[in-house]
Amino acid sequence: MLERVVGDHSRLLIQQTKEWGEVLLGFESKNRFELRDEAGARIGFAAEEAKGLGQWFLRNLFGRCRKAKIHVYEPGGSQVG
Repeated sequence: MLERVVGDHSRLLIQQTKEWGEVLLGFESKNRFELRDEAGARIGFAAEEAKGLGQWFLRNLFGRCRKAKIHVYEPGGSQVG
């Protein structure tokens, strides 16, 4: 199913997107990423799975030094991985 997003592309650009609250206040929210092909066209997106206050606390306490489950989506929003 992931092939529907990746296709025959030899390279993918993955760019993390930030929300204004993260930038201004410094709090971590669920990580989101845009997936782009070699030409820069958006071919999908990915988002971190996080549930509840406990996950929010761990995100802000450990930042990048923690496990995260990432889901991949087609541009229309259907989950593929």
